[in-house]
Amino acid sequence: MDLNPKYRPTVVADARNLPFRASAFDGVHLSHILEHVIDPEKILKEVNRVVKIARTVTIIFPNFSSFSVLTAWVMGFYSKRTGYAASGPRAISYGVRRAYNIVYGSHTVGEYDVHHVPLSLRLMYELLRESGFTVESARGDMIRLPLRRFAVLRKASRALAKLFPGKADVITIAAKRVRHKRKKSGVGRARQRS
Repeated sequence: MDLNPKYRPTVVADARNLPFRASAFDGVHLSHILEHVIDPEKILKEVNRVVKIARTVTIIFPNFSSFSVLTAWVMGFYSKRTGYAASGPRAISYGVRRAYNIVYGSHTVGEYDVHHVPLSLRLMYELLRESGFTVESARGDMIRLPLRRFAVLRKASRALAKLFPGKADVITIAAKRVRHKRKKSGVGRARQRS
């Protein structure tokens, strides 16, 4: 689906029920989509339906288990007023909200966070496997380090993301659709025996 009106056709549709025939596309690119939906597994199953077998699906998503989110979450508990760690439900929600807002900006509509699913590399591997894909590669873009204005730290943050993609701020996964092995039905087995 292309939202650029320069290219035709432009299609607006529910990603859980795409208006395309099975195996219609050579590839699919999902950039910062799955964290905004309540049921990413339904979308991945629909993508599996419309992409050709052994073709690539590219998924880019913010990593909720990144080093930056962990750091911001822990620092969110620290009270500037007292110098001690805060406790209780308000501190927990503040820490999580601060972590997301520091790393990804404020993604809220009114009082609601529009990031419905906190995705991580491990969760994406599981969702893709359950949806009929095999992961070909996973890479991180960078791990945010303090004082990134220095070129050497920017290079270090990219190198760390390559070594530890599961701790990067944003992850890109390339996965391929695999052919499902069909199970023989009971009727077929009965006919083979007779």
